[in-house]
Amino acid sequence: MYRDEMQFLARLFVAAVVWISLECSSHAVLVHHYPIESETAGVLTDTAGGISLFYTDPDDGVLSTDVVASGSTQSFDLVAVRTASADFADELFQAASFSTALWYRQGNGGASNPSIFGVLQEVGPFQHNFLLRDSAPNGGNLRFFSRDTSDNTVNVTSSTQINDDQWHHIAATFDSATLAVDLYVDGVVTGSGTFTGWSGWSQFDQTFAGIGNPGASLAGTYDDVRIYDNALSASEVANLASAAFIEIDRQAGTIDLINDSGAVISIAGYTMASSAGALVDANWKSITDNYDANSGGAIDPTSNWSIQTSSKTDLTESANSPGTGAIGDGATFRLGDAEAWLANPTEDVSIAINLSGGGTLNAITRFVGTPISFADLNADGSVNSQDWVIFRGNLEGQSLDAGFSDAELLRQGDLDTDFDVDRSDFVAYKNAFIAATSAATFAGLGERAVPEPSAAAIAILALTFGSLAGRRRGRS
Repeated sequence: MYRDEMQFLARLFVAAVVWISLECSSHAVLVHHYPIESETAGVLTDTAGGISLFYTDPDDGVLSTDVVASGSTQSFDLVAVRTASADFADELFQAASFSTALWYRQGNGGASNPSIFGVLQEVGPFQHNFLLRDSAPNGGNLRFFSRDTSDNTVNVTSSTQINDDQWHHIAATFDSATLAVDLYVDGVVTGSGTFTGWSGWSQFDQTFAGIGNPGASLAGTYDDVRIYDNALSASEVANLASAAFIEIDRQAGTIDLINDSGAVISIAGYTMASSAGALVDANWKSITDNYDANSGGAIDPTSNWSIQTSSKTDLTESANSPGTGAIGDGATFRLGDAEAWLANPTEDVSIAINLSGGGTLNAITRFVGTPISFADLNADGSVNSQDWVIFRGNLEGQSLDAGFSDAELLRQGDLDTDFDVDRSDFVAYKNAFIAATSAATFAGLGERAVPEPSAAAIAILALTFGSLAGRRRGRS
């Protein structure tokens, strides 16, 4: 009995230690994510927190600051300002720790010390804020500056320059428990500092990017902006900086896995997903059938792989014996032949790579080629009468296949994805067509642009008029 009691107490103690360690761990949650892929004009979509930022003149795939902004209180280039932005800033930056990370490429020109990303409030002569800055053109080093409500400041400059016109992964972390600030360039700490004291920040007025002082614009491009609610660890930042991504050709529909991280990625499996159902499994070029030990060994020379899921929304495979799969630095492997991605405007494909040593690498998705308009039904990158012929052929027709995914429905002209192409779709399609071309172009379709009544509508009209005629005869 005594031994059993001691074993029970020992297990209880171990459980308590594990629970405490889990409770006290500083797990960072992704609270805002701006992938910057095929954005709606003027809106930077937040796929994690649902809080969009507003800006001007989007550049597909990256966010260019070489444009004149509107909606700002001052004349800046590219101002990412959300109305009532205090709601966005306060929920994250008021209380405690945070991290911000993004891909950034410095361009030519621009003013000194523009802000890559930041929030601020004007209070008297001071600004309570945090600013992630680029010291270009005077040095090209990354900087972090912040002032709290008691006018305590921290100013950290990275030791690594980023003014080489190349993409760099940059990150800044703040730990409110230790008051430590760390700057990262390409996954490596390049600058550190500490607040001498910290009293928090006051309510913020603006969220912005690409600006400094009035007229001081940043010359550069952004991609994959992420904000976390805690200080990321060095390994977590390094994971984000490992530049693995899938590149999808909008017109060809091919999918390539590319490692541009500067290091080998040990891969044990992956899941490619599309909630819109835009994956064509018949054209999937899996590791199982093309690159494992049983099929050439280009990715895994010793282990065989197996497919777990093969559907429009999920392509998953993994090594039977993880540990030897590797994507070499600079390597490119085709995971999807032509039309492996069903071209459509949603562009929601993601890939999560399971690493051989444990953990997951969420690779970046990049689309190349001409963006697909909702009116471009044949997905050739051009909106014209050929697309109208497809839409007109389905208008007021029979219900579409119940097995169609959203991506397949969109390609049929069912823009509200309710399995038919009706008058509401016509209105949406007409607006999309005009937005991609012009009202004159749509009008130039002539009678083809005026939908004829369906057979069902004609039958109803015939019955109605027949009934009315009968009534008139009965009264004569």
